[in-house]
Amino acid sequence: LGHCQELAVYCKRDFIQEIVDKCVKYHKRLYAFDPQVYEYITLSQIQIDCFVPGIDKIDIPKMLGGRLYNRLTPVVGVMGTSSRQGKFTVQMGLREKFIKEGYDVGQITSEPSGYLFGCDAVFPFGYNANVSASAEDSVAVLNQMVWDACACNTKDVVIVGGQSGSGPYSHGNLSQYNFYGYDFLCGTNPDVFVLCVNPHDSVDYIIRTIKYLESFYGMPVASIVVFPLKYEAKTQIGYGYSQRKISSDEFAEIKQNIWSRTDIPVYLLGEADSIDHIYQDILCVLGE
Repeated sequence: LGHCQELAVYCKRDFIQEIVDKCVKYHKRLYAFDPQVYEYITLSQIQIDCFVPGIDKIDIPKMLGGRLYNRLTPVVGVMGTSSRQGKFTVQMGLREKFIKEGYDVGQITSEPSGYLFGCDAVFPFGYNANVSASAEDSVAVLNQMVWDACACNTKDVVIVGGQSGSGPYSHGNLSQYNFYGYDFLCGTNPDVFVLCVNPHDSVDYIIRTIKYLESFYGMPVASIVVFPLKYEAKTQIGYGYSQRKISSDEFAEIKQNIWSRTDIPVYLLGEADSIDHIYQDILCVLGE
């Protein structure tokens, strides 16, 4: 059961109650993204096997003197400039590729569905974040997650995936700041980055995001992945937006503009062999 508050308002249906009732009727376990589902279960006084991924006080490890684990396993960080641009798709593609090549892979994601896809840990700080921890405690939790995913440095690589807005678009609204994103970087400390961008992102903003990520620990961005869908205004006054797939010529121009100013390889999400190329770029960086 995903995030459905907005959908419920639009459709005028209580989807949470409907799904809870059907799980009871058909004897199904429930995996939900929003903790509000517990309120429905309590009010209905029903018995149901339910799980909601989240971070609470019970998950915060006790770091003596603030000391953190110093892992040896390399960490690949998949970051992005906005939401809905294929970051989790890239993570899963890279994990599949690493495993296919014989590597033992750990994975930590910020997507609440992560456990359903076999991830080692989930830190759900995206839409309707379910994280009840201070910045300091969040770093401790993430550091512990990375250490556990490394299996005491026996894994070959760990893939971690953040949320939108690695660097803010602007500074005019609190919503532009990804505070948990900073904690995520501190706690996971990637050794190499893959940056997901949109066709409409300005090259200046992409460069600013690259500089921010690379300055964080001095680790490079190995590849840039362009989302294949573009949003355009339906009217001249910008009321409403439509979505379409960019053409090969449009991607070629975007790729040239980004590559000429960053000297970083650029790929199109979903294009044949794009994950293979990103994988090779990561190996080249980690091999240096």
